[in-house]
Amino acid sequence: MNDRYEDWPELLAVEKPGRYLGGEREARPNQVPDAAGRLFRVALAFPDVYEIAHGHLGHKILYHLLNQTPGFSAERAYAPWPDWEAALRRRGRPLTSLESRRPLAEFDLVGFSLQYELSYTNILNMLDLGRLPLRASARDEKGPLVAAGGPGAFNPEPIADFFDLFFLGDAEAHFLEDLEIIKAWRAEGGPKAELFRRLAGRPGLYIPSLFRPVYGRNGRLAAVEALGSAARVTRALASSLETAPAPNCQITPLIKTVHDRVIVEISRGCTRGCRFCQAGYIYRPVRERRRPSILDLAEANLKSGGQDDLSFLSLSAGDHTEIGRLATEFMDRYADQAVALSLPSLRVKSLSGQLAAQIRRVRKTGFTLAPEAGTQRLRNVINKDLTDDDLLEAAERAFSLGWRTLKLYFMVGLPTETDEDLAGLAALIRRLRKLGRAQLNLGLAHFTPKPHTPFQWLPAASMAAINEKLLNVRQLARLPGLTIKWNAPGASWAEALLARGDRRLSPVLEKLHRAGARFEAWSDRFNPDLWTAALASENQADLLHPFEPGDPLPYGHLSPGVTEDFLLAEWRRALAGQTTPDCRQSGCHGCGGCGPAAPDLAVKTTAPEPAANAYAAAPSIRRPGPPGRPIL
Repeated sequence: MNDRYEDWPELLAVEKPGRYLGGEREARPNQVPDAAGRLFRVALAFPDVYEIAHGHLGHKILYHLLNQTPGFSAERAYAPWPDWEAALRRRGRPLTSLESRRPLAEFDLVGFSLQYELSYTNILNMLDLGRLPLRASARDEKGPLVAAGGPGAFNPEPIADFFDLFFLGDAEAHFLEDLEIIKAWRAEGGPKAELFRRLAGRPGLYIPSLFRPVYGRNGRLAAVEALGSAARVTRALASSLETAPAPNCQITPLIKTVHDRVIVEISRGCTRGCRFCQAGYIYRPVRERRRPSILDLAEANLKSGGQDDLSFLSLSAGDHTEIGRLATEFMDRYADQAVALSLPSLRVKSLSGQLAAQIRRVRKTGFTLAPEAGTQRLRNVINKDLTDDDLLEAAERAFSLGWRTLKLYFMVGLPTETDEDLAGLAALIRRLRKLGRAQLNLGLAHFTPKPHTPFQWLPAASMAAINEKLLNVRQLARLPGLTIKWNAPGASWAEALLARGDRRLSPVLEKLHRAGARFEAWSDRFNPDLWTAALASENQADLLHPFEPGDPLPYGHLSPGVTEDFLLAEWRRALAGQTTPDCRQSGCHGCGGCGPAAPDLAVKTTAPEPAANAYAAAPSIRRPGPPGRPIL
């Protein structure tokens, strides 16, 4: 354990001290400088607790990428739970990295992962605990740059005043090149303005200080002006996963984590076109990792960490061209070692008998299906390629193979939703319940209009409207053997404010931080009263209002590749109840997602899978020792 750790007495008094220990066997920051003898230190900061952050693959990829490159060193920092925050503040201690106990203020760059809007108050708290001024304008050249990436970077405007840089898109494309430029600037000791001049115009790099929002007389956003830079920033795109770096020695956690398994990314992107799904648009096009490469990564990570559960990660794992053969070869290789396979993101139609039989060869790792809407009319509106019969068939197949628990995700408050749609949702759940003596776990979320989707122009719902919808569904769906969980209405409302907001929300977030807002993504931690007080000087109706096509959007100067014209056409098709097929089967729709790399990103046609019953008799192997861990 690191000798610099001086907080043992208080550490032993907090909940889950293992969150703050570090020292995992695979956690080895690079100490090899570049040819000039320089070592650029990066703190990879995740604004949630250790056991949540550990399951995030992007965090693992960057840790691997930086620590295998001479001249760069990456360490990890996570949000402290309130008990540990209180201990740090009481003792006057800063927030430090896990590896070397180095305070955040002593790194060259602190990079945050923006996965969820309700983690933004944690970011401010981590900066404050790390002894860094919150606003970028208050930080000088001597301290670290503060940067961020992830899906939230595609509308970072509510937090833009706190950051020097945002990285949009795939870090594998240009991240190291960008850091080389920053490292050279750091060695020269010039002003930030010089650095920003060098970085301006690079793919995927957004520098908030080079843009200025302009507001009209009505108080609403009138424009976002570029100040001496290109008027639009386009995301960085890695054209191939085959050549992209991937971790082959993932850190094995010291404590139980939410997703306690090895993660191997099998593909990136999705072209199914669900109109509410931001990830389906900002991560286009689909890029698959080849089957031999996937199996090699699986082998390397299982050997290094000794874990007994592995997940094939993708936005839609069942859409991988070779998913059937991939799952079969993996299980043939590892079933006798009691290594289980998880496929956490299966579409209903891709849950074949073959996949189900392969997964159960070691233990049933659980099925999660996401119908999203309860009627065919509404599924057509959101472009969800699914019928009631598809869902019932998939559930019946799982039950027949021995599963007794099925998790389902639905959304309420979807565009054009009616009372008949909500009644249809309840009726569909009753039909599923009648299939067998199975436990149904129902997750309910309220629709949030997300940037860069066909529904981005829609208004956000008020807290009262969200609560009414959720109560309605809960009353309709009262059944034995059904467990319902839902997002707090206030949390869904706040998420929508931040998802579609602009820089007027920066002072609101500062007020929330000062009032003690922390871990608002946790259902028992969100406090709507704090938000009401912080927003007292803002017109909430103005923040929730719809955007008109052609009006300036807070994030309109940031491009994920998919064009606004295509999104608007999809919105009109949604209103007409028209679906748009997957371009991998129907041909290109001209969305713009492939960008200039289109010649290298050939549209794939899904290969035919073996017959559904081809592996129905695959043997089930009982795992020795204690029962398997629950899959969350």
